[in-house]
Amino acid sequence: MNLALASRNMVLLDALSRAVRALKQAAIEPLILQGAALAETVYGNIAERAFADLDLLIHEEEIEKASECLKALGYARAAKEDLMFCRPGRLPVRLDVHYCVWYLPPAAWERLWKDSQPFSLAGTAARTLPADELLIYTAAHAAIQHGALSPTALEDICRLCHFYQERLSWPALVGKIKQYNLQVPLYHILAAAKAAKGARIPDEALNELKPVALGARLLGAFYRMVWRSTPVPQIGHLLQFISQRGLRGKMRFVARAFFPPRAFIMRRYNVTNPLVVWFFQLVRPMLQLFELVKVLIGQIGNGLPGPGKAPHNAQTAEANPGGYPVR
Repeated sequence: MNLALASRNMVLLDALSRAVRALKQAAIEPLILQGAALAETVYGNIAERAFADLDLLIHEEEIEKASECLKALGYARAAKEDLMFCRPGRLPVRLDVHYCVWYLPPAAWERLWKDSQPFSLAGTAARTLPADELLIYTAAHAAIQHGALSPTALEDICRLCHFYQERLSWPALVGKIKQYNLQVPLYHILAAAKAAKGARIPDEALNELKPVALGARLLGAFYRMVWRSTPVPQIGHLLQFISQRGLRGKMRFVARAFFPPRAFIMRRYNVTNPLVVWFFQLVRPMLQLFELVKVLIGQIGNGLPGPGKAPHNAQTAEANPGGYPVR
């Protein structure tokens, strides 16, 4: 057992449990995401899953009330972040508050809470996503939000498939993945988890998700070109844009990313003066476009074959998209 990791995680989970209790007292029911939820459920031993940030999901209309609760616990909003809250100390705590899931249609949003599952968070009653949504979110977060088929992400998927094997209906799960327009990236990361970690994913499910059309295959080739084995900074916006369905979906995403509401600008850039808010609304599209172009050029450049780097083998990638040793 990694005692240092266990001790560190105990401190972080205790901090998160205190935040959950405070939010509940304010009539907010957060859903715990990512490492904290996985460590307490599918891993079964908090010494086996490292995590840094503590992620939770709330409704958008609860943002201000949640912010006040966290400030009362000693947290302060991080600079140049939307809803990242930090608490200083010997072990600083970072709480990342989410209020949307980018791929989720509005009709599915409330089902996250309706079908959420309870678990014990450092002795506190808490809730996380339903099993199928937790698997989709974990895979999509790694592949799209972070642009990484990391060993940790593949192990998370493997543990989820094993822990929830009796609850997961793969035909229904494949249907949701297609509904969310995630079939191309999730095919590759699920196939990589099966190849590298022995994840219990039926071949029939992978065959249903496998890209067949030329456009889907080209999209898969692009994902494999930009993916790395560790998270890629600033890649999320680009891959989220690509994952949108059709031209209309992509245009809606661009509008939200480049022209967000005033409340977002005020939180993100910590400004309140109307003129300063207007200035950031004006320059944000140019800043975002510059970042996206910089990331795209950097990733394509790093992904192209060069001295000492073997060209990408399509057949090998199809069988083992992550490029990891087969178990």
